[in-house]
Amino acid sequence: MALAALGLAIALGACGPSFSQVALNNASSLKDKSATTLANATLPYVDHKDEVETLRRELDNACEQAKKQSRNDASIQQWELMRNPDGHLLGGALKRWQTEGKLSPAFVTEVSDQISKGFDQIIDLETRKPK
Repeated sequence: MALAALGLAIALGACGPSFSQVALNNASSLKDKSATTLANATLPYVDHKDEVETLRRELDNACEQAKKQSRNDASIQQWELMRNPDGHLLGGALKRWQTEGKLSPAFVTEVSDQISKGFDQIIDLETRKPK
């Protein structure tokens, strides 16, 4: 009986979403790159346009990578929130910087904290998956 229960637990674990080191690395790396990039958002956007565009591409790529994993809806939703240019996280902050030319230090501090917490949620989702 105990052996049957163990077998069922293993089978159910195999059916769940699996841990992705790539997704975890993407989230950790982009969290750091986002903080570094946004630290410059009090300066003119045009001076950092290439850096911002690179960050946007990496963010898009990370989201697309998450979509390739099966049963990964929660992580995909978080990546979509993070990159949404009309939202309140990284995508929105980058768009606002581009539109306004530069951002206030108070705004940068606040949004950077929210973005960091958003990446922490993605990291948490990835680390809770079975390995």
